[in-house]
Amino acid sequence: MSGLLKPAEPSLSSPGLPSVCQKSLCHNGGTCHHIHLSSGAASFQCDCPLHFSGRFCEKDTALFFPSFSGNSYLELPSVTSVSESQIALGQEPNRITSIYLTVKTTVLNGTILYTNEKNFGEQFLHLYLEEGRPTVRFGCGNSQNILAVSVNQSVSKDVLLSITVSYMLPVSSPGGYCMIKMAADGNPPVQHRVSLTYPVSQSTFGSMFLGNVPAQAQVHQSAGRIQGYRGCIREFQVNNKELFIIDEALGGRNIENCNVPVCDYHPCHNGGTCTR
Repeated sequence: MSGLLKPAEPSLSSPGLPSVCQKSLCHNGGTCHHIHLSSGAASFQCDCPLHFSGRFCEKDTALFFPSFSGNSYLELPSVTSVSESQIALGQEPNRITSIYLTVKTTVLNGTILYTNEKNFGEQFLHLYLEEGRPTVRFGCGNSQNILAVSVNQSVSKDVLLSITVSYMLPVSSPGGYCMIKMAADGNPPVQHRVSLTYPVSQSTFGSMFLGNVPAQAQVHQSAGRIQGYRGCIREFQVNNKELFIIDEALGGRNIENCNVPVCDYHPCHNGGTCTR
């Protein structure tokens, strides 16, 4: 099968090392993994579920502006379930979906967002940094149609960057086209599109993963390398619908708060005023 999915890269572990993971070492549902230190010694890491942090997952953490450490991820509901696809004017039967987010990175490579079609289909979306350049790969229903675009600018570390990704899929009828478009920091977008001569059935995407993909998830073989992201993701919108990432999250691992003043999280709603 041309679009076989491959498992995501496993988390850091070294099964051959002597056991250092004692029963109940990690609290609050955390999972203990062996790690191999540069000195050659065996140690451990607790992978902490959402809302807990600390070496032993012992800290109950109130989250506002999630920070990713390279071994972190957040799972959000399917992009299909949180948006109503907009029909592009004069472009029926094509449908367009836009995702807007702001990121602040400490690295030049890493997965920002990944999602793929349920039931091991051919459609996927992978937004990532490659040598500092925001890049997106999009599979639109056929192994021959893997679209990719990259913006002509490099991100600056520790500076908030806005990214907008829009994709379009034909539905039901032949003669439509697939399109992927991306813009960063309000600069002119870059796009790639391909016309299709065959019908593409309407599909449903699975969960969206931010920052990485859990080891048990499946990744399309043409999606490119899934690599842990280090940095923060702040705003997140789908078709102009704002999602409060932490409130919407279905789960996650090793998520902490980004190191910014608490009022910058805008924790107060309905006209409330934040004071420090």
